[in-house]
Amino acid sequence: MTDAAIKPAGPAGPPPVWWRTGQVIYGALLVLFGLAALLAPLLATFVASVMFGGILIVAGVLGLFTAAADWRAKGAGWRLLWAAVTTLAGLCIYFHPWGGALALTLVLGAGLIAQDLIGVGHALSHRDADHPQWGWMAAGGVATAILGALLVWMLSHSLAMVPGLFMAIGLMSFGLSLIGAGVSGRFLKP
Repeated sequence: MTDAAIKPAGPAGPPPVWWRTGQVIYGALLVLFGLAALLAPLLATFVASVMFGGILIVAGVLGLFTAAADWRAKGAGWRLLWAAVTTLAGLCIYFHPWGGALALTLVLGAGLIAQDLIGVGHALSHRDADHPQWGWMAAGGVATAILGALLVWMLSHSLAMVPGLFMAIGLMSFGLSLIGAGVSGRFLKP
């Protein structure tokens, strides 16, 4: 078969009405869950921390089973160690969710600082080139690094709020994008 015989897939028509309706309903539910998390960020933080701990436990236990089943494979000891540490971390977070929330908030703040300082370095590397946006890139990186530093500095005050607020924002933004995609499909011509 030649390349000329393969026809590229054309644009698919709009999704069916039942699909778009389901998207809108699902999006609306996510927005409602996000609003609930926004109104009760402490509860949302608790739920997020317990869920994260549970996910780590499941991942670690599955890793233990796969490492044990394939114990002769190269690096099986490392995989076993990873699974044990993951299971232990999940148990710690699951049974001590506020400590888990503290750790997640600390990692988030440190990650923001590191990521955006690297972004500033990247922007400064474009300073000599013909990129007029480097200043905006650097300013954005500095602003977000300051936000991360404030998050770490105010850790005792922001501990209970940040994961819940981030979860609320994530749920609402994804829900709104699903609603937008579902509604915009109505206006496409079949």
